[in-house]
Amino acid sequence: MLTDRSIIDLGAGSTFKLDEYNLKNGEDRTVTMTLSQGKLRNSITKPVKTPGRFIIRTGAAIMGVRGTEFIVSAMPNAGQLTTQVTVIHGTVDYAPRVGPPGPPIQLGEGRQLTVSNHLGTDGRVLASAQPAAPQVTRLQAAEVQAVAHEAHVADTTFQKAVVVEKNNQGPTVAGAPPGSTLVAMARSFAPPPPPPPPAFGNMGAPGTGIGFLPPTTNPTAARPPLGIPVNVKVNFKP
Repeated sequence: MLTDRSIIDLGAGSTFKLDEYNLKNGEDRTVTMTLSQGKLRNSITKPVKTPGRFIIRTGAAIMGVRGTEFIVSAMPNAGQLTTQVTVIHGTVDYAPRVGPPGPPIQLGEGRQLTVSNHLGTDGRVLASAQPAAPQVTRLQAAEVQAVAHEAHVADTTFQKAVVVEKNNQGPTVAGAPPGSTLVAMARSFAPPPPPPPPAFGNMGAPGTGIGFLPPTTNPTAARPPLGIPVNVKVNFKP
């Protein structure tokens, strides 16, 4: 999501670049992006007014947008680049980047334009090759929805994350009061406690092999001794 509230969905294997983004006052913003290959869905909720512009380029075409939802695909295959533009809502102006100049083609809601261009050995559209004329078709409502659904990328970033309660309501951590999920999250990200310092009886120095019990408030409680067992020989002088 861009700061102008427009949403961009990119399909798998897409090569995309945001060339220019100047928000200005919002409606007069300048946005230019390039889709070298792949599929892009763009939903523009805030209209773009003159002198602003919202432009998407592919290797073969330039699309000018004012405020709409549309899908662009640029698929290279067998020496051909097939560009397809499908308008879900609003209007898109289409103009070829190669071939004889002419007025842009305005695509309205439910219109789909398809055109193929020859590619050179470097993967770029051949300017010398005469492109085929764009084919514009009108899709049925069900077809438009199918195309839009296929291009939509669901945001599952937080779908399976920890649930954080609102107003201390909701699931709780076992044995903890409501609203303790944040505490559990903090504990899960907290670093482990540092190891305790070595006991006096287990420091490895000569004469430090005897363990000592730490102080306790319950002297009858069974507590393991610290340190390691050693054999001690005592000689008494007469």
